Amino acid sequence: MAFAPSSPPGQPLSLDPPPPSAGAVLLARAKSVDPAEVARNVAEVGNRTSTALVMLGGAILLTILDLVYARVTGERFTIGAIRVIWISGPLALVGAAVLGVRLLKEHGG
Repeated sequence: MAFAPSSPPGQPLSLDPPPPSAGAVLLARAKSVDPAEVARNVAEVGNRTSTALVMLGGAILLTILDLVYARVTGERFTIGAIRVIWISGPLALVGAAVLGVRLLKEHGG
């Protein structure tokens, strides 16, 4: 691939810098962001989603506990007359729904 000069033939070459690329523009914008503002935004998202993530984590923990207990003892893990899957399943669904609503609300959805 040959280099084509930016000046017409017979005139001196232009020493002007090339126009900024899209990557350079994005990098300049990223450098102008205040780190304290980014930290506040991350903390705010964490506060909004923490309840939903705890619900999902609890559901996963209960499911793992159920699987391990069933493997070790050969019996189903129950709380009273209710199997743990009937608690962890709805807990996971509600946690996922709450997480989705809070994340979509953040983006104006």
